[in-house]
Amino acid sequence: MRIETLKPSKNTWLFRLRWTEENGSRPHADVSRVNDRTYKLIRSNKRSYENFKKQLIANFKLPAAVGAGDEARTGTDRAL
Repeated sequence: MRIETLKPSKNTWLFRLRWTEENGSRPHADVSRVNDRTYKLIRSNKRSYENFKKQLIANFKLPAAVGAGDEARTGTDRAL
């Protein structure tokens, strides 16, 4: 897995997680958007940036937690 950095619009940076599947396809997931000021802060120190990327990957790999408020989004009507 790797992190790509994109600038999709003015004052917005996007961190995209990309990986390679067994069949050779390269899907992606947009994992974080930040403004210019936050991006500069993250990138100001190479060590901080490496830690930030590791954290994004670790958070993406975690199973999604389902809370009571998620019931409407998942379409389930069972009690949690």
